[in-house]
Amino acid sequence: MKTMTFLLLFGSKSDSAHAHSLEQALAPHTCRTHYLSAHRHPDQLLALLKKQTDVDAIFAGAGLAAHLPGVVCSKTMLPVFGYPLPGALSGLDALLSILQMPSGLPVGTVGINGAPMFGRFIQSWKTHSCVELVFKDVTTEQEQKLREKCKKWIELFEIPLKDNDSSDVFTIQFTGPNATPLHENSINIPTVPDSIKDDPAFAVQLFEQMKQGGIWTGINNVKNGIAWSVQIQPQWREQHLQLLWDLKQGRIR
Repeated sequence: MKTMTFLLLFGSKSDSAHAHSLEQALAPHTCRTHYLSAHRHPDQLLALLKKQTDVDAIFAGAGLAAHLPGVVCSKTMLPVFGYPLPGALSGLDALLSILQMPSGLPVGTVGINGAPMFGRFIQSWKTHSCVELVFKDVTTEQEQKLREKCKKWIELFEIPLKDNDSSDVFTIQFTGPNATPLHENSINIPTVPDSIKDDPAFAVQLFEQMKQGGIWTGINNVKNGIAWSVQIQPQWREQHLQLLWDLKQGRIR
């Protein structure tokens, strides 16, 4: 596996212990760590992002206001990982913020104190030739609706689906409330029935579920899950830069 370069962004030097944990988890890859607030240093942040021409991905810490991952995602075509930090409410607020990014702004994330989970994903990160859709702990009706939504975005991005001869498969799992999350070579889209999605208890359940590991994207957000899967694959990302940018700008819905 080739050595990669990652940009690590945190809003304050008070986050240095979390930055160090992430650097250790991503070793032996190269990490460039900077401390810039999305609120206090927006111009410096944008200037820094414009200079990152040789970076493979960006990791952004999400603290009390949790704005940094979303702001970074809106300004770059590189894959963005949001790192929820255990601040207020044990980090639940930061985690939910990342999982509710606006449509078209995909960010991958992990559970609280999830630096090792990032490390495991990066160690297994490679080029994939196709995508597999998996549905766990979802109703038949849910699965049918999700497949219809997936069809639109998979066709738009021209993503090959897995067949019997496929290898190097990247899995997108629609992970219901009681399902075990997938870890390597995959992402989890938390999939919640309408009957419980507005229940605060669900947020706590998801918080505990994500401790099992894996990379996660937006709650019930098919568009962001597939767009993030495209961004994480360099060959697909380069092929669809304009489409990804149009999604970020809200031009395609």
